[in-house]
Amino acid sequence: SKLGLEYVTTGGSTGTPLGFYQERVVSSAKEWAFMITQWNRVRFKMGDKRVILRGNVIQSANKGKFWEYNPIDKTLILSSYHMTEEILPKYIKKIKDFQPDFIHVYPSTIIILARFMEENNIKPFSSVKALLCGSENLYSWQRDLLERVFQCRVFSWYGHSEMAVLAGECEKSTNYHIFPEYGFVELIGKNGNLISREEETGKIVATGFNNNAMPIIRYKTGDLGVYTEKKCPCGTNYPLLKRIEGRLQEIVV
Repeated sequence: SKLGLEYVTTGGSTGTPLGFYQERVVSSAKEWAFMITQWNRVRFKMGDKRVILRGNVIQSANKGKFWEYNPIDKTLILSSYHMTEEILPKYIKKIKDFQPDFIHVYPSTIIILARFMEENNIKPFSSVKALLCGSENLYSWQRDLLERVFQCRVFSWYGHSEMAVLAGECEKSTNYHIFPEYGFVELIGKNGNLISREEETGKIVATGFNNNAMPIIRYKTGDLGVYTEKKCPCGTNYPLLKRIEGRLQEIVV
């Protein structure tokens, strides 16, 4: 690419961060195109307003302003590092006044807001069509709480900084639909063979198709997925993962 290469690293959630090269601008443009295609399933379109609660650092937070607005993306970005009982009512008012179409979150951050809203009998935001939950495993108890509090669709997807695999839910189910044009995904069992039995859990191994600068081949993601051979009623003939079971090990020190 004439635009050159950029060096990026993963979050390091599997241990040591992985560093790799990608095409500057081109890779992020491809990624955004796939994400929009995915969000289309819950009626997202370019120009819709989003609240973002995903670990962004807000520079003005030390001055008492815990949010910033990006007029280009129409995004209101809230700090996830100041979600206290004193600050959360301000967040709720800010979201109500902003009237977002979607709230784009980490499950762990939106859960804090959801619990506060439920404990204080705060009504859901009427403008919000869906919660866009990514970058973390979404557990069933989290989905139940979010649906109860926000009274809208909770939409989850699965992907990586390494851009080897991308899969998301659809209009009809919470199965993860694997984008075949994004990457090739294998579920590998303990014996090293491909998994082919319904409800069996295996290691997710992926080969990416969209990084010409540094292709990632049969990458061991460190995640576990649950196999299903069933087809989705949405009509998209994509391979499915019934669930993402999270990492091979999750440790809190």
